Amino acid sequence: MGSIFAPSQNHVDFCYANNKMRASQPSPEIPRTSSIPVNADLTQSVGTMKPDDPEFKLHLLSIMKSFAKTLRGVRYQSSVENISHSAIVSNSTYSPWLDDREFDRIWRQVSENSLVDIYRMHQLWSLTGQVCGDRNLNGDILEVGSWRGGSGCLIASRCATGNPGLRVFLADTFCGVAKAGVNDTLYRGGEHRDTTPELVMKLVNGLELSNVEVLQGLFPEETAHLLAKREFRFCHIDVDAYQSARDVFEWVWPRLCNGGVVVFDDYGFWGCEGITKLVNENSTANDRLFIHNLSGQAIIVKRDAGKPDA
Repeated sequence: MGSIFAPSQNHVDFCYANNKMRASQPSPEIPRTSSIPVNADLTQSVGTMKPDDPEFKLHLLSIMKSFAKTLRGVRYQSSVENISHSAIVSNSTYSPWLDDREFDRIWRQVSENSLVDIYRMHQLWSLTGQVCGDRNLNGDILEVGSWRGGSGCLIASRCATGNPGLRVFLADTFCGVAKAGVNDTLYRGGEHRDTTPELVMKLVNGLELSNVEVLQGLFPEETAHLLAKREFRFCHIDVDAYQSARDVFEWVWPRLCNGGVVVFDDYGFWGCEGITKLVNENSTANDRLFIHNLSGQAIIVKRDAGKPDA
């Protein structure tokens, strides 16, 4: 159904070297947390109620808000200036993924093949549905950093129903995180190498997807030439390291149509400060709209920069 682009011997040599990268560097700081008190009066009052009691949900929401308020005081140590971390807890309760039966069906099949949580997965599902259904947009779909194919196959499943003519390209080194460097606080190189192209294709075939191509190798250096003549409407970047994400973004941006979307999976996470730094460096140009999704993703929408003032 799908296809795999196989690597060269140079890629194999890179994998071996990459797994050895930065092994002698010091470990990152460990997050500092504090004990979290719980409002005893609220919990005791709920404990005396039955779930069908009209007041039950109101009291439960009060407990949640009290708990959330305390959690928001938790801070994490960070060695990177102006990139602070805390526990992010919202009072919001609307959960559209609980009502979306088709998303739930696909999510259950791909979740074991992904490290992306259900909140970010549903955001990918929603965004993909929008860009696939927009006939004013041009181009295909690209994901770089596919690991075992969970998020990529969820994206491809959404495309298969919304715009089956689109191609979905899933790119990965299949030997772990690449190009970790001085801007990265946690990753050293080679993490998440516990995957293979065959594992991805097993999921592709299990979902009966015919719109997927797997690219094995370092992107863009080893596999982007296969896509040189293509335009894109959506790109999901999940590569964990600053330089790797930068190279992908700089390659895809001029090939992204106006109205196209780039999603950085790792933007809001402790240990991925390199991605946070990269996105912050690229978030303010006048040809893009930047959104920080509190689930941790960064979303950048390409738009016409317009004419400069006279």
